[in-house]
Order: sequence, then C-alpha cells, then structure tokens
Amino acid sequence: MAFLSVEQLDGQVSSTSGISVDFLRDWRPAALRLNAGHRTAFQHGYWLGAWYEAFHGAAPLIAVITDTATGRDIAMVPMFSHIRRGIRVVEFADLGVSDNNAPILACDASFDAAGAEAVSAALVDGLRALPDRFDLLRFKKMPAYVGAKPNPLVSLGRFGSCSLNGNLVLTGDDYADYQASIKRMQMPRCWRVFSRHAGARFEIATDIARAHELLDVMDVQQQERMQLLGSPFVLNNEVHARFYRDVARQGIAEGYAVVSALACDEGIVATTFGVRYGATYFLLRIGHAGKAWANCSPGLLVTERTMAALHAQGVRRFDLSIGNHDYKRRFGAEQVPLTDVSIALSWRGLPLSCATMPRRACAGIQSLQRWSRGPWRRDAESRSAPGCNGHSNIAIVVLSLSPKPGGDMDDRSNKYRAFYAQLICAAAKAPDPRIEQAFRNVRREPFAGPGPWSISLGGHPYVVTPDDDPAFLYQNTLLALDPARGVNIGMPAAHAYWLGGCGVKEGETVLQIGAGTGYYTAILAELVGPNGRVYAYEIDERLAALARENLKDITAVELRERSGIASDLPRADVIYVCAGAAQPAMEWLEALRPGGRLVFPLAPEGVLGGMLMVTRPDQGLAWPAKFLGRAQFIGCAGLQDADAGRRLAEAFARGWERVQSLRRRDTPDYTCWFAGDGWWLSTAPAFAPAIDIPPHADITQA
Repeated sequence: MAFLSVEQLDGQVSSTSGISVDFLRDWRPAALRLNAGHRTAFQHGYWLGAWYEAFHGAAPLIAVITDTATGRDIAMVPMFSHIRRGIRVVEFADLGVSDNNAPILACDASFDAAGAEAVSAALVDGLRALPDRFDLLRFKKMPAYVGAKPNPLVSLGRFGSCSLNGNLVLTGDDYADYQASIKRMQMPRCWRVFSRHAGARFEIATDIARAHELLDVMDVQQQERMQLLGSPFVLNNEVHARFYRDVARQGIAEGYAVVSALACDEGIVATTFGVRYGATYFLLRIGHAGKAWANCSPGLLVTERTMAALHAQGVRRFDLSIGNHDYKRRFGAEQVPLTDVSIALSWRGLPLSCATMPRRACAGIQSLQRWSRGPWRRDAESRSAPGCNGHSNIAIVVLSLSPKPGGDMDDRSNKYRAFYAQLICAAAKAPDPRIEQAFRNVRREPFAGPGPWSISLGGHPYVVTPDDDPAFLYQNTLLALDPARGVNIGMPAAHAYWLGGCGVKEGETVLQIGAGTGYYTAILAELVGPNGRVYAYEIDERLAALARENLKDITAVELRERSGIASDLPRADVIYVCAGAAQPAMEWLEALRPGGRLVFPLAPEGVLGGMLMVTRPDQGLAWPAKFLGRAQFIGCAGLQDADAGRRLAEAFARGWERVQSLRRRDTPDYTCWFAGDGWWLSTAPAFAPAIDIPPHADITQA
C-alpha cells in the first residue's frame, strides 16, 4: 500500500498509506525542495518564479510528492487554484503562456506503470483531502516525457487527447543538410534581400537592457498585427509584460531566455522570444514590421536565423510552439501529441470531468453508481447539477443503466426510420431524393450502441431515454457517444442539409474527417454508391474500433485509424469534415480535384462558428466559398488556435453571410472578412459560378 500525507492549513497531517504529498502555498520555499531534476523549459525556476510573481492574483498550490520509505522528494507539481463559474478548479501554473505543462521529476526518480498510477492517485486523493473543497483538477498540454523520463501524470488520461500539439523540428547535426531540406522556403534569398539594407544584421540579445528593448518593439509589432486582424492583444498588458521581462532578466545571461532580432539602420525589422533548456528551444513569440518588408519574409527569416545560431550552440530540437500554422510544416515540423486530463474532485466537478480516463475513471463511475441509487438519482433526471455548463449529470448516470429487452424492434425501427428520413429531409430542404433514401436505409442502432441513450437538442443538457426503444433514436437530436467530452452523432437535419449543399454524386471519392462510430460514413457510402469510395479517418482509438465493426460489411468504405491531416490523402471529389477547426488544413485543399468541394466547420473547439463550403477552381488562388449556416463541433486535433478562435467569434458576431471566396497566399485587402495564416476569406466573389445554396441559419449543432 502507498502512504499518503497531506499538510493541512492548520499544520495537522492526515494520512492513509507509501507516498506522501505536501501542499505548499508559496513558490519560493517549494522551489528549494526539488531544485534539481528533470523538467521542461516551462517548469524551469526562471519561468515559474516569474509566473508566480507576475500573476500574483492566482492562488499558488504546489504539490511536493515524497517517497516515505526513503524520505526523498520524487516529484513536484506547480499549480494554482481559482474559481470559475462557481467551480473550484486546480490547474497547472500556466494561464495560456506555457506551451506544455508537466511535473518536475527527481533525477533518480523512475516510474513504471504502477508507480505512475500510484503517484497520480496520491496527488488526486491529496487534493480531495484538502479543506479547500476543490471540485475539479484540470491538467492541460502535458507531454508524454519530461526530459528522458515518462510523465507519470499522463496515466490519468488518454494519451494525445489535447486538441493542441507541439511542432517539433529535428535538425540533426549538419545544419546545411537541414537548410537543404527546406530550400523551397528560399531563406538564403530572403537573407540576400534583407542584407541590401544598410547595417543589416541578425542579433541575439546578450544583456538585459537590449533584451527589454527588443521586447518593447515586439509588443508594438505584435499589437499592430493583431489590430490588422481585428483581434485583441493582451501580451503587452501590465501583467504579461512584467512576466516576459522578468523571464528575460533572469535568463538572458545563462542563455535560457533567447531574444533575437533582424535589425538595420532603418530600425528593428523582426523579433522573436523563446526559451532554451538543454538541447531544446521553444519559439514562443514572433513580431515583424509588416508588409513593407514582405519581400524578405522577416518573420520566417528571423526564425531561421535564430535556429541557425542556436544550432551552432548545440541545440538540435526546435519546438515551434502550439498552434498549427502552415509555416511550421514548411520548416519540417512534426506534430507532438499532448494530453489533457480533467478529474472530478467532488460531485460538482463531475459534469466537467473527462469520462475516458483509464482505471481512475472507473473509480469515479463506481462512486457515481452508488450515488445514482440514492435520492440524488431521482431528481437528476429533471435538472442539472450546480456548476453544470451545458451538460447534465444525466449524461454520466446513463453509464450505470442497462438495456431492457424490447419487442419486435426490427419492424418498429423500419417504421420509425422511414418517418425520420422524411421529416429531417423536409426540415433540411434537401434537394436530392437520394439523401432521404440514404437516411431511410441506414439503421442508427449499431452506431449508437446499446440503449438507453443520452440525447440532446443542441446547446441543452443531455436527457437519458427511459429505455432502448428505437423511437428515441429517430429524432432530430444529438446522440451522445461520449457525453463528458461532448462527442456526439450529430444532428441529422444539419447533416442532411450540408450533404445536399456539397452535392455528393454517385461514383465520387469522398474523404470523411472524424468518422466517430461511422453513422455518417454509412450515409456517405449510400450516396456514392457501389462505384464510389469513402475514406473515413478517425483518430480516437475507441471510436475507430467501433466504426470498423459497424462498417465492416460496406465495401465502398475504407476506415483509416489516424489523423485526417496528412500529405498522403487520396485525391477526392468531396472532403466532409466532422470536427471543428480554426483553419482549413492545407492538405485538404491540396487533395481536392478541380471542382471538388471541401465542407468543414470553421469553428474552433468551444466556438459557435459556421459550416464553410469551398470549391476548388480549375486554376487561380481565389476559390468560391460560402457558409452553409452556423455549426459547432468538438475540436479537430491539430487545427486549434486560441487566438484564431477569439478572432473568429468576433468575425461571426459581425455577420457571416457575405463571405464569397477563400484566397490563398496573396495579401488580404479591404474585402477581408477573416485572415488566417496563408489564407483569408473575402466578401468578394471568386469570379466563378456561385454556389447555388442559401444559408440555413437555424441549423447550428453537429
């Protein structure tokens, strides 16, 4: 058994049983407990010291985990606590400034699977035992390894579950070879163009005064860029400015903080800020002087020059930060999965906790089953628990229910399905009678799993069906696959409308990104017919396994259990995306045949966006585009960007119906509705035939 000791606020110690956990409320004494050990750059003392000092409004909570057999500290978890919408939340010390989060591990610490689970369990139990009565533990952006050590806290969740990811470039020892691999970026030409300016030079700040001067310029450059994009900028406010300057003040001399610039006699043209730890460098911020210098691509050039200079100093790993902008792939970045974990520390945190945690989740479900036998269960069917934001505890109670035998289910299912297909296609104004026939032909039962089921009208709490009568499946509602994460089989009328909009024809090739358990994959297979092909991509292992079983008898379907963002996608007539993205993947656009249609939710996770349809022209960089209506999906892994999400929300608030084209690579003009990295949406037509489908604004949820 493991020993657990929790240091209470009154100095008393409670214990239950092998690992002890002390919780400290001040970073400075905590830092002395484990000042040497494996950590990422964001758990360095310079970073955390500056963080706890700058964000002094946060309540520090640092867990020091000790092996009671030896009395030695083996791990430290830097956290803070806060209250959000009445829920007491514990998180890593981050607030959006760190690219990843992890514990600090002792140099000689070693964790096998059982040890990792024991450490994680001790931390969770310790938090539950504190008098603060915390409701939710939320760990975001955790890497699989801390240095060369496995991250024990990843055992709390599902590996790679974070919608964000790192972008790692491995240059190898020969930088000339790496430069040759990115020759299409034409960095030598950019340097030659820049070098024509008097006094042109690249520099890395070596003293605090110069570092702060460059940070001042970076704040101005980034703010001007955000203003052009119509987005708020916060990194130059008092708190953030103090944080970055404190990191630079402490870390410049030792090379931990890296502030670099392109400069000439005309001024400072581009700047970067990043941190280096060992042989790894994290690029965190880039600023540049704008369109006047576009002929030398100053943002890309200052990044490449920084990489070259640090490579000469021994750096071989360059993480270009979270957020999947196209330029990172051009640098040769490979995506590094990160893990998110949400764990209920009290019943109030249950609706917001993750339902896919291994082993630990089982304990939570067992506790919930005990609760469900009491009075709380009886009124759970009619109300949400306090602090529930959109999902009711009903969504979790359904896990403890068992299906009941029905009558002649096949006959009833056929009758319900015929009515359902007619109803949703009438609501969707579906122009193609084949769509109604497809919904009539495909049974929902195999894709929904055994009942009872959790269903919802978009934006409202889930309601559990009384039993497994198939009548409950054949309605225009969301059908939960994983209610805690908000993973659903989407609203049928919305999908019927979008499928009508993209006009899937017999014999066409369709890529579906985000197959879930395969229901809409089967619908697509009906539409392409026996001479067509559907390639369905699903990154979630559990859902992919269910989809493979459900689709095994449909010869037109090929299921691929991996990301649908890849350079080897088949050429397609239609790409149908069922996961929200802050930007279109360039791989999707490249995979379209001329005349091909991409339909995807331009809707980052947590943002009500729109279902955008883009048609590839025979030639040119202006592609016809039109929103088919509003939409909100679970996020597409690899295409999330918090800043873009904020800007998109503002753009949609200004109106979305006037968008007529997607432009690639050229500079946004006055018709720009929203600008991304290497693409933008315009209110001007693409000088191609209009997409003949009106916006259907009342269809919002999938």
